[in-house]
Amino acid sequence: MDESGDFGFEFGKKKTSDYFIITVLFIDGSKRIIEKMVKKTHSELAKKIKRKVGILHAAHEKHITRYRLLGRVAKCQCKVMTIYLNKHNVFT
Repeated sequence: MDESGDFGFEFGKKKTSDYFIITVLFIDGSKRIIEKMVKKTHSELAKKIKRKVGILHAAHEKHITRYRLLGRVAKCQCKVMTIYLNKHNVFT
């Protein structure tokens, strides 16, 4: 499970997001399958730039890195659910 956006509704502020998104990845079996995919993508990235790489974060990665990881996820038996909330349509 991961989320993107913030909880704020003061849209005049610069860092207030317009949307709040929650994404859940469901997989049959062990979470180890996903861990291996992330580890393989992470190790390929470390070899390519020949330095220690921190965490993978989609917003900060290059397109090819996201493409590789999502390609691996697409090949496994899993389901993805995304909840997409336009905060301008929420009554506070």
